[in-house]
Amino acid sequence: MTGRSELEARGAGDGEERLDRIALAAADGLSRRQLVKLGGAFALAALATRPPTVARAAKALAHQAKTVIRGSCQEQKRKECSPGSPARGEWYPGCPQSVPNGNTSSFNGCGPEAGIDLPILGHGDWIPDTPFDLANFFYACEGHDCCYGTCGNEKAGCDSNFLGSMIKACEQEWPQKSIAESILNTQDYLLCLAVAAVYHHEVSATQTGQEAYNAGQKEVCECCMDCETYASVTGALDAKWWTACPEEDGEYACVSTCGSEANCGACGVTCPDQCGEGSCQKGACQDGKCVYEPGVLSYCTDCQGMEDCYK
Repeated sequence: MTGRSELEARGAGDGEERLDRIALAAADGLSRRQLVKLGGAFALAALATRPPTVARAAKALAHQAKTVIRGSCQEQKRKECSPGSPARGEWYPGCPQSVPNGNTSSFNGCGPEAGIDLPILGHGDWIPDTPFDLANFFYACEGHDCCYGTCGNEKAGCDSNFLGSMIKACEQEWPQKSIAESILNTQDYLLCLAVAAVYHHEVSATQTGQEAYNAGQKEVCECCMDCETYASVTGALDAKWWTACPEEDGEYACVSTCGSEANCGACGVTCPDQCGEGSCQKGACQDGKCVYEPGVLSYCTDCQGMEDCYK
């Protein structure tokens, strides 16, 4: 068996690369995909054929003592949007610019916060923090929860770090630094890696994992959008006329320059009355231009008479 020192000599790499190397070196040429598929079978076989040893029972007690059930992740201060994208809205997948909304996410260990419904066992937290007492994955799961709950983090990076943390936990519980340790620990070490691969697969390659990431980002992020995008998202019919204009307090706001008498065609352009020979003609903004014709009203030809035009 290739020892840990040789694996480290090849370079640490990210979690997925490390699992590839370990799988190839320690599991007789198995690929990461094959290791993931075998992980569930290994786990069930372990329950059926391997009663807990004294060493693993001691590890189970240590794991219970160290595990924290729930807590708060690092605080994220609310951040303003840029002047070019001043509109704030609810975060959505594909948001062009995410900013923290000031909320703080939480962690609850391995498994979804709302629990899982199983046909026989009912509702509960069925994803253990210390699977089969092989290693304590709680801190890896805590980091993963908080990574998903940090505004702007990429999902792939969170998942890769999660895998790397679980592999380190396996290495700490079942070291391979000597021949004696390899003989004693190899079987549990490989089983630990297989379970880690299963955990990683569930968050990185399933719709459930994607939904968990989306929920985490939606909780702590708002989406900054340029004004045209914001108008389109909110259903304004004259979205192409929307732009960011400065306000008196120095902030920027999204306005429609289509029929606005204060921002006609561009920020700050007004349509003052034209007066002459004892009469005045009221100016009106029409399609972003000032128009001086008797009876003309301010409107956009694209949505004349529709109130949604002026949202």
